[in-house]
Amino acid sequence: MSHGLADQLQRQRALDPSISCIVQAPAGSGKTELLTRRFLALLAGVDHPEEILAITFTRKAASEMRDRIQQSLLDAAVQETAPDDAFSLEGWQLARAALTRDQANGWGLLHSPARLRVQTIDAFSTYLVRQMPVLSQFGAVPDITDKAASLYQHAADDFLSETLAERDDSPLAEALDCLLRFLDNRVPRLQQMIATLLASRDQWLRHLSAADTRDADRHYFERVISDEVEKSLSALCAVAPTRLEAALMAEVRFAQANLRVSHPDTAQDDMFGEAFPGAQHADLAVWQAFAGFLLTSDHSLRKRLNKNDGFPAGNKADVETYGMDAATLKHHKTAMMTLLQDCEQHPEFIARLGAIRGLPQSGYSDAQWQLLEALTHVLTSASTYLLANFIQHNAVDFSEVASRAAQALGTEVEPTELALSLDYRIRHLLVDEFQDTSQTQFALFEQLTAGWAPGDGHSFFAVGDPMQSIYRFREAQVALFTQAQRQGLGGLPLEPLTLSVNFRSRAQIIEWVNTTFTRVFPPEDDTQRGAVKYSASVAFHPADDRAGVHTRLLPGGDRDAEAQAVAVICADTLADFPDQGIAILLRAKSQAAPIVAALDAAGIAYSAVEMASLRERPVVRNIASLVRAVMQPGDRLQWLSVLRAPWCALTLRDLYALLHDARGVPVWSLITDEARVASLSDDGQTRLRRLRTGMQAVMQHRLRGDDAYWLESAWREIGGEACIDDPLDHQAAEVCWRTIRAVADEASLLDASVLDRRLDELFAPPSVSPEVRVQIMTVHKSKGLEFPTVILPGLDRRGRQDDKKLLNWVELAGDGEEPDLLLAPIDSADQREPILDMLRDIEKARDQNELQRVLYVATTRARDRLWLTACVAEGRDGGVREPAKGSPLQVLRPALESAWSALQLPDATDDAEQPEVAGEPVMRRLPMTWQPSATSPDFAWTLADGMDTEVDAQLDFLWAGSRARHLGTVVHRQLQRICDEGVHTWDAARVAASRPHYARLLRAAGLDSAIVSDASEQVAAALTQALNDPRGRWLLSDDHTDARAEWALTAVEAGRLVNVIIDRTFVDDDGVRWIIDYKTGVHSGGGLDKFLDNEAARYRPQLKRYADILVSSESRPIRAGLYFPVYGAWREVSL
Repeated sequence: MSHGLADQLQRQRALDPSISCIVQAPAGSGKTELLTRRFLALLAGVDHPEEILAITFTRKAASEMRDRIQQSLLDAAVQETAPDDAFSLEGWQLARAALTRDQANGWGLLHSPARLRVQTIDAFSTYLVRQMPVLSQFGAVPDITDKAASLYQHAADDFLSETLAERDDSPLAEALDCLLRFLDNRVPRLQQMIATLLASRDQWLRHLSAADTRDADRHYFERVISDEVEKSLSALCAVAPTRLEAALMAEVRFAQANLRVSHPDTAQDDMFGEAFPGAQHADLAVWQAFAGFLLTSDHSLRKRLNKNDGFPAGNKADVETYGMDAATLKHHKTAMMTLLQDCEQHPEFIARLGAIRGLPQSGYSDAQWQLLEALTHVLTSASTYLLANFIQHNAVDFSEVASRAAQALGTEVEPTELALSLDYRIRHLLVDEFQDTSQTQFALFEQLTAGWAPGDGHSFFAVGDPMQSIYRFREAQVALFTQAQRQGLGGLPLEPLTLSVNFRSRAQIIEWVNTTFTRVFPPEDDTQRGAVKYSASVAFHPADDRAGVHTRLLPGGDRDAEAQAVAVICADTLADFPDQGIAILLRAKSQAAPIVAALDAAGIAYSAVEMASLRERPVVRNIASLVRAVMQPGDRLQWLSVLRAPWCALTLRDLYALLHDARGVPVWSLITDEARVASLSDDGQTRLRRLRTGMQAVMQHRLRGDDAYWLESAWREIGGEACIDDPLDHQAAEVCWRTIRAVADEASLLDASVLDRRLDELFAPPSVSPEVRVQIMTVHKSKGLEFPTVILPGLDRRGRQDDKKLLNWVELAGDGEEPDLLLAPIDSADQREPILDMLRDIEKARDQNELQRVLYVATTRARDRLWLTACVAEGRDGGVREPAKGSPLQVLRPALESAWSALQLPDATDDAEQPEVAGEPVMRRLPMTWQPSATSPDFAWTLADGMDTEVDAQLDFLWAGSRARHLGTVVHRQLQRICDEGVHTWDAARVAASRPHYARLLRAAGLDSAIVSDASEQVAAALTQALNDPRGRWLLSDDHTDARAEWALTAVEAGRLVNVIIDRTFVDDDGVRWIIDYKTGVHSGGGLDKFLDNEAARYRPQLKRYADILVSSESRPIRAGLYFPVYGAWREVSL
């Protein structure tokens, strides 16, 4: 790489520590390397490395950047001779200068890389909250979760339950009544809508909370509406064809005069002058009337005119009606048709004219404003219930942490002591992926740099690419990037820089991307509609004969045919380039199923990143049905699923005999009715009685606590586990039950709706085999990656439409520092709402502009080859139908003209192949003779045969029998929970506070109430001992690589499948795999060391078996041991 790059001056400028700048770095332009070098340049001029703070948005990006910085320092430390090429020389010089500073100040960066402050924005916000817990309203920082949906649901439910229960005459109760009347008293719908809005409260809450301080709330929001209307009218006036102005207005006046004659009841008063209307809100009605004369209902120019448009044909009847001669009437009609043809030369004017037709002519109606006031009251109140739920569950979402972090810093006028101290400690701030910044995060950066000025020793550096801003669903606002380019950050000017050289893709790819997206992207930035203009790239790599962009359009709309075409592309590419990878990038996970099936059929190995939903596996569906049936006995559909699942598998005839004349009777009651069971076939009776026996315990104990324990036990008793013969299904079942246990631990009763959401989030892990060359992932997952070959299928498919929201809003760039908020309530069913239509039009424009950027991200992942595939259908004229609006294919259509023109649709014939009619599916059934086997206890509580007992003949094992088993189960489950949540989140105080929970679990397991208190104390003592023991904390730590708790494995031993569960395993810093088995038995008397040694000898075969299973899948060294939490004792076991 030489230094003769097209953008070399921009790159060198970006490394100047004395300036603050914002760098636009298109795909493949070396953004991470630029960040690394900027950091190195800053290190050479600071007193302490902690004065530099780099912010990223993902842990992966933070880790990559920190590793690059450290590697640059290490390489420079061992390479004393300067590199030959200019690019490497620059990096080496920057690193050497940083090392010189390091040695002069004794930083020790090579041995203390933690001093390099590279953090995610969430981690930094958490750090701020920890510094000032009182001011930020957190006592101690709670757990931070990215799966807070259940908390939003609980908050909405608590709010509605309490408010509806009181039903007083308070303003809040009246506001809630107003909303319920509007929603036809559908409380569940209101609850879901409130929960959805709570998830995005950082966008609307600050506006609604501040509304109380405005002199006139309604005036403010209506002023926002007028401002937006006038901006649209100004844009329209700017492109109006002044050359046609006089003639158009004359013909429109003529047409309006005629309509007053022919349609006196509906014609509007004379409103047109000789010039185009102005750009004030009051001019909107005139513009809309003007548009009606030029445009059809779909906003296209009229192709014909008649008397209903104000242009009669000029026949005898028209002459009499309008009092004009035929020649005059025909002249005006001809003149108007000519003007319409002239307007075709002004497409932007026509587009903007169509866009203003739906804008509101006035503000809110009284009914709308009443609804908005009610929404404001209800949502601000519901947000306080969310805070209460955060406190109750000791968990918050990232939005809450960001909000509290801002509070901890104060304001520019009144900064807190923390803000002042940070100003002293942070001299240089770097932000990666700046195009993904939300309004809340942008405000945080403004707070951190408040008071900074050019030349004062501070610097701000932001890098990103607005063309790759694709996270609107995470509240990212691309307009903030372009705003910072133009206006700087707060009061700090930023120098805008732009990179152009692409080091990733071949010249053919770059040429196609430049040509395509120059046409696709808008010509200018538009902050209100999230539009950014295209910035072209320059290829660093030359063209290659085997590189290029290819299109495959498949007629007929057959998804399976398209999937097969994708499989063929993969097979051919793998044959030609066996050592290179392929990425199949999808807009949505729902697109994966036919492609996965086609790859399976073709025998092509692949890795699907969060694509294969575990929820879709029959074993998980069956478990979910069992849970719902038990928790909601009246759910007949779930019971039917239970009865048809492989563990029971009643025939349709037996199902009919059981249920046909018992509508409304709970299915469990019918199952326990022996007379009714006797009416089934012999096979059905056997199967149903086996099911009944296995489920009696869970039906008896349901809703009494520890539902997950009883449900899993029932599942095994009825044969659920015995039905599984696929290792992936074993894994799926274990993950499913682990999720059920986690949901059960969060509440006193298992919440089926919460469980459904959690199960929807489960995916089969991707293959990690180095032999797999094909990866399937979403476009969003692919961001930041590159692949030799990229395939983009399903380009004709539109994205899903958003659900209706109770409150609709968009943030708009205003004249002040804070963005304005455009608000509209949910639409009514019986009338059009222009304000809501305007808001939705803005959202549609933002969605369309983001779709363009998603396609840019997807296509720029390709290094050598890019494949585009789509299904197309026949149009009414027999040709190819144009792509659906809002689809990626519509966006790319101008670039696919040659492929489109060459496409030949097949002729429809009468003897076309007919699809085969599928026969009745074969039902998988557990054998009628199957019976649950006596299961051995999970843990041994007595001495093994042959163990030497001479020393202590009267040994007393305090934990014995069923009590010992239940105690061991609870301890194991809680140790797993500590591993899952992180050992750093647990201490003795939290264990003590959890004793009621342990008691509930023990009581639900059937332990005698008289000993529950003592037993729960023993559980707490064992957990506390483990947490206080350094080795115990090491074993439970989540800092290890590939750490797992209660790891379920399936293996083949002696020709048969076996299942094992390893209590704890991980890989340590030396690359050693550890296998840990917990032993919770209590030994009373002397000889504890001998007891522990005997246990190690006793369980050596079991641990060796586990090691043998793992050896078959990995080659790293393996060590094993027993851990005794009651004693904090440890015994390594030789293998």
